[in-house]
Amino acid sequence: MRFLFPRKVSSTQSSSIHPHHGTTSTVVQTADIMSEAMNLIHSSPRTAKGYLIAGRAYVKENKLQEAITIYSQGLICVPPSTHGYDRLERNASIVAQEMKRQVTDKIISLVFGHLSEAELVQCTMVCRSWRRFFVDWSSFQERIHTAFPQLNMNSFKTPEQHLAFGDDNNGQHAIPLSPASKRLLSTISLTSLRLENVSIPASLVTSLALEQIELANYTRLTQDDLVFCQDIPHVRIIVPSLNALPAFSPNISFRFRSLDIIVQNRTEKQIDKLVQLIRQSPDLVYFGLHTTTHTRRRRYFVDDTSRNGMAIALTGISQALGPLLDLSKAILEALYLDNVALIDDTPKLLPCLRILECANVSSTSPPCPLITKLIEASPHLASVAFRGSTNVTDKILDTLCQRQDTVTHLQITAHPRFSPAGLMQVTSQCLNLTSITLGFLHRDLIPIIRRCRALRSLTLILPPKMQGHHPQLDMTLVAQVRDIIARRDGCFTLVNDPYLVR
Repeated sequence: MRFLFPRKVSSTQSSSIHPHHGTTSTVVQTADIMSEAMNLIHSSPRTAKGYLIAGRAYVKENKLQEAITIYSQGLICVPPSTHGYDRLERNASIVAQEMKRQVTDKIISLVFGHLSEAELVQCTMVCRSWRRFFVDWSSFQERIHTAFPQLNMNSFKTPEQHLAFGDDNNGQHAIPLSPASKRLLSTISLTSLRLENVSIPASLVTSLALEQIELANYTRLTQDDLVFCQDIPHVRIIVPSLNALPAFSPNISFRFRSLDIIVQNRTEKQIDKLVQLIRQSPDLVYFGLHTTTHTRRRRYFVDDTSRNGMAIALTGISQALGPLLDLSKAILEALYLDNVALIDDTPKLLPCLRILECANVSSTSPPCPLITKLIEASPHLASVAFRGSTNVTDKILDTLCQRQDTVTHLQITAHPRFSPAGLMQVTSQCLNLTSITLGFLHRDLIPIIRRCRALRSLTLILPPKMQGHHPQLDMTLVAQVRDIIARRDGCFTLVNDPYLVR
């Protein structure tokens, strides 16, 4: 495709580099090529070379119908077994696709060219297919960027119902949202909005039926900025540091239910601000604190309707965050840790914690003290998951045996350092363990699975390279495990993404 249809900019660059070479020489050169191609076709009609040369010459002049005709003639005259026949087929298909695209662009221009810029943006909200359709239309990019300079064109690469407004201003203060952007927001329906260093139009945003709002790259937020966002179901705040957060008045109460704070610089020196924010948000059911270098592997509990308490997600945190846990310990039901180092002041008791998920948690000596402390502090722990490079040792499994009456789900998709005896001890003592998710499979696990009488669900998570009949995957063992679970009327599942399964 790139060979047949080079970018238009290349011809422009060529003419600008050689200004004295006019179109006359190009026409003469093309005529010579066509003459050579026709001579080849007349002398050797059953070979593909002449048809290929003629087709390329027509494509270069944007005569796609003539190119299709010459390629079709070649496909009739040239035997399929002849060298070059496959290239004729491929080129004919490429030219046909290009003709279809050009016709589509003409139709789009005729139909949608009468719509205003705001109506075009509204059309991108219909579905993902329409969104991709308009993004590929060159006139759309030009018209929208001219009409709404503050509208981030990259927001059209995201799923529908999302827009981002930003500015390249590098100053300390956010600039006002332009009148054109305000008019656009007032005429379209959105579920997700991102504002990047532009002043927040409180009355306008509160009138939108948003499900999520993201405030990004603000060097300083005010308390009023957070107040008007508090009724939006999910709020994400991206700041250079926690210094960008305001000092909160002790008399105000926020109505946040789901709040993510992403800090671009790894620092937790202003934790007292977060503690105060959580303390003054009595309706908060989810809170996340992350660093931008560790946001790709995030997995949240935002949509988990089975919880009654609060969920906290900490990603890429390296300092003591005990005050956050201590403040919410009475209602903390789910805790997710990703790339989190030792928390020295972990609460001694987390009475409501049921779900604990750890990924890439730093391991020191003694092994993983953070994980063992959390398990010991959670008398009602029901689900435990270890992902990533967390080193799961026999000491951690031995600590988990203290929750033998409450644990019902265990997931180990991290790099294990425990012995089969350690896993055997957990499965034999945790009598209510009904669900296990593993990232490995070897023969020592077969007797362990047999002895775990309560087990009804087993999920095996493997890297993509181990799917199918890869030598590292023993299909005989898979068949044995499947048979054991099937006899108990249970469920055995093979997946390749550890973040799809809790």
